[in-house]
Amino acid sequence: MTAKKLDPHEWDFDSIPEPQLVASCVWEYARESASIRKAVECAKIAFANQGIPKPESAEREAFRAAASEAFSLLHNTGFDLSFWVRLPFPEPWQSVAIDERKEWEHVRPEIPRVKFPPFQVSGDICTVGELDRLACEANETNRAALAKAARGEPVVNEAELLAEFLNPRSISLLGAGGVQSFLAQINWRDYTDRQIKTAVNEWIVNQRPPTIPEPSERGHKPIDWRKKLGDLGILRLMYETKVGNMKIYQPEAWQRYGCRGERYWYTASERALKDFRILLRFLPQGELPLHADTKPGRAQCAN
Repeated sequence: MTAKKLDPHEWDFDSIPEPQLVASCVWEYARESASIRKAVECAKIAFANQGIPKPESAEREAFRAAASEAFSLLHNTGFDLSFWVRLPFPEPWQSVAIDERKEWEHVRPEIPRVKFPPFQVSGDICTVGELDRLACEANETNRAALAKAARGEPVVNEAELLAEFLNPRSISLLGAGGVQSFLAQINWRDYTDRQIKTAVNEWIVNQRPPTIPEPSERGHKPIDWRKKLGDLGILRLMYETKVGNMKIYQPEAWQRYGCRGERYWYTASERALKDFRILLRFLPQGELPLHADTKPGRAQCAN
């Protein structure tokens, strides 16, 4: 199966006016989110049904709950609901009528965000409850496996089971906002403050999630929105076509980016994956862009 030629609106963003870069960038990255697509569809239905009397039912109550959840998710983008409901999302930004796009020039998202301290001992009841659930779940899994072994029934890997029982797995919860909560122990009796600090520093170095890069200590650099759009375009191109065949199936894109070398394509696509999680950090944990799969061997359909 041969690759199709990708519409330029999916990857060529050079003609987008400077004032529209922020809105268009958020829009295009949002098009990659299955959650946002579903939320916008739900919100549009809810707005269309406003003022139409309907009898109360379980289905209507369920839809109200879904609509409320959709409104909340879209609010987190920092753009007014009309941005998502009035415009023809999820069509490409450049296919939207010029007058409608111009209305959103210079608009900057106001993303509500609570900034937590770098470290604190938390007593948040919801977090504690979730950590308790995870701990109980891990404990029950171990107990069931050990009971199975005690009865003489076959166990997949007795050595791993014993090691996990003696050294239990860490119980950790990473929230969508990038705040991690976990269970930890400090041995004050046997170690000095310096040794404890060293151990904590080592843990931090090894645990930072790859999707949450370390912020610069020199302050925030101006965001290059056009570069983020270009990286997203490359991610989409690589989903459709192998880099080695880009010159054949995506000649305009190859003329635009090919001179930068093959490594540039992979680096740009990796940046787009990170920016997806940074720009839309409120999305469910683990959600990836719809065009995230860039493996060369993907079903032989990315020639």
